[in-house]
Amino acid sequence: MLKENLMTRILADKVTCAYCSGRTSVSDWPRLGDFVPFCHRTKEDAEEPGGTGAYSIRMRCPHCGKIFYVVWDSDPR
Repeated sequence: MLKENLMTRILADKVTCAYCSGRTSVSDWPRLGDFVPFCHRTKEDAEEPGGTGAYSIRMRCPHCGKIFYVVWDSDPR
């Protein structure tokens, strides 16, 4: 089970800020997060209609301090 969890979290440790491209990790990564296409969006892009897709995680960049989103078009849970 542990190996399965690690295999589905590879990209959770490689999230990049939509503003500064600083790398960070996501602690509440969805189970299928590595297998469903996703992107990183700025707060402004996410506020547009449909900007947060079917599922999103709100993040604060530890490097620049800005809010950005990791967005999936399909639900990765």
